[in-house]
Amino acid sequence: MFPLDRHAGLVYNTPFHRGVAQSGSAQRSGRWGRGFKSHLPDSIFLMLIKGLSKSRRFISGDKAVLRELLHPDKTRVDIRYSLAHAVVKPGKKTLPHRLATSEVYYILAGRGVMHVGDEAEKVRPGQAVYVPPGSIQFIENSGRSRLAFLCIVDPAWRPEDEEVL
Repeated sequence: MFPLDRHAGLVYNTPFHRGVAQSGSAQRSGRWGRGFKSHLPDSIFLMLIKGLSKSRRFISGDKAVLRELLHPDKTRVDIRYSLAHAVVKPGKKTLPHRLATSEVYYILAGRGVMHVGDEAEKVRPGQAVYVPPGSIQFIENSGRSRLAFLCIVDPAWRPEDEEVL
């Protein structure tokens, strides 16, 4: 991200244009007084809010219903990881698969059983599960309602890094 030091609060006083703060225009207008020189680039991206309703729904290779929220190759964000919202219907499970990268599941709703390698553990809302790179993994919905969770992949998910078994 962009380094912000003691002048960071000034960013919020700058004009906005389509979600971008433009510190250079405020500097040129003399709004902050004579001699002020911003250390910030001419425009910086401050915040991105993306809801599920604005994220395309698709079926992943492992058969989860996914909505990708953040990905550095697809959204203007300076991050290494990707973030997706996933849903598994009652009585269903994802296909066993492995990623070349690490993954974290954060359970939002429902009950399930997470399988990583030879281990299997019950999971519930409020729990995070770390999956090491190269581990065979899948999750099954053991409850009566949908199992919803966030998937964080670091570095960001790429098709060539996933093998569905």
